[in-house]
Amino acid sequence: MLRLGGHSPIEASSGEEGIEVLKAPLPIDGLVTDIKMPGMTGFELARHFRTQVPDGPILFVSGYFDTEEEDYMHWLQLPKVAFLHKPFDPGTFLKQVGNLFDS
Repeated sequence: MLRLGGHSPIEASSGEEGIEVLKAPLPIDGLVTDIKMPGMTGFELARHFRTQVPDGPILFVSGYFDTEEEDYMHWLQLPKVAFLHKPFDPGTFLKQVGNLFDS
């Protein structure tokens, strides 16, 4: 979907792989991550991302998350952070990415 929207995503199949991608000398403008992943949460990956790209936009996606969760409440208050609840259609996803990443 990101390629269709004119973006050039770098894929990672896990949070740990995402951290390795962040260590590479690649231009990374933003992060799209699921909240629930094996091994680490999207919130943990986002913390690593923000150490590398302090003002980078983050889009969290999830089919389920607890809106009372401390991490959710923390990230909700930060600029350039959005949440998208699954399932969503490609148009909604690309619109959210455009609003967040292209601003």
